[in-house]
Amino acid sequence: MTSLAALAAAGLIARLAAAAPPPGGAGDVRIEGDVTYDAGTGRILVENGAVLRRGAIVLRARSATYDPAT
Repeated sequence: MTSLAALAAAGLIARLAAAAPPPGGAGDVRIEGDVTYDAGTGRILVENGAVLRRGAIVLRARSATYDPAT
């Protein structure tokens, strides 16, 4: 790799890292399924057909763990 190509790649990576996240993931999370809250960790376990929705993003799985702090 030439030094010019390395500089171009570094510039592209820097621009991608600084870019805003794609739209659709903002707002409250809606949860469907059997929900169990773990007070010790603050995490939410969703089982038996977990569906988590946040804006335009939808996650569907048999089970999922959601940490509202992240």
